[in-house]
Amino acid sequence: MANINLLPVEYKEKEKFSIRRILIISFFIILIFGSAYLYFSLELQIDYKEQELKTMKSELASIEKVIQEVKNLERDKKMIEERINIIQGLIDNQSHLSRILGEYSASLLDEVWVDNLSLSANQTFNFTATTYNNYLIAKYMVTLKDDPTFDNIELSSVTKSKIKEEDTDVEIVRFGLSGIFLSVPTLLSGWINSIALIGQPLPDSLEIGKSYNLSKETPLMPELNPIDPLAAINKIKYIKPGEIINIISIEEKNNTPWYFVNVKK
Repeated sequence: MANINLLPVEYKEKEKFSIRRILIISFFIILIFGSAYLYFSLELQIDYKEQELKTMKSELASIEKVIQEVKNLERDKKMIEERINIIQGLIDNQSHLSRILGEYSASLLDEVWVDNLSLSANQTFNFTATTYNNYLIAKYMVTLKDDPTFDNIELSSVTKSKIKEEDTDVEIVRFGLSGIFLSVPTLLSGWINSIALIGQPLPDSLEIGKSYNLSKETPLMPELNPIDPLAAINKIKYIKPGEIINIISIEEKNNTPWYFVNVKK
């Protein structure tokens, strides 16, 4: 059976308007709820990202602190290495100075006994010594002044006294000297592969303790068996033609002789 709407026309129009209004209101309600959901969703994401940013900043601050600590350690390491080098240089120079003065006393003036030697960072030195008379003091000073290793030799003190030797009073003179020690440059040393010597006017095999004059530029390796070969290659030095090598030792590597040498210019 067919449905017949018997309502008046004005009621039919009102019914259509009511449905349209409900749809519009429903649309706005959905829009409002959708906007509210989107807003709160974005707020949550923003809060999460801000928290994540704070965490990252905190981690970055921790990393920067570690980086600064590493930089401080590297700076401290460099300072310590510099101090060690200074101290080692002083030890080497003082040892060298003691050896030179000892050689003078033993070979030239065996009646002068050196003690209480000190060497400062600026290469100035002081020592006291004992001998028998002022003539020996003067001779010792002249010997030092004539040596290019020393400079500005000055007498700082002279004290006379007597000691007993076999029931006899012997007069001795204790004196102090100061000056500047001009340290000898460190010799260049390292390893030479015998292959690098081919074509030079040298014997087929070099002998320990002997010196040889090189006729062409020759590579000098810092180590025979380096832990880091690439780093060792970067440290290779070259001996110039005309320089003299002194053979200190000989080692075999891959059936090839290697010579450890000191280089003299």
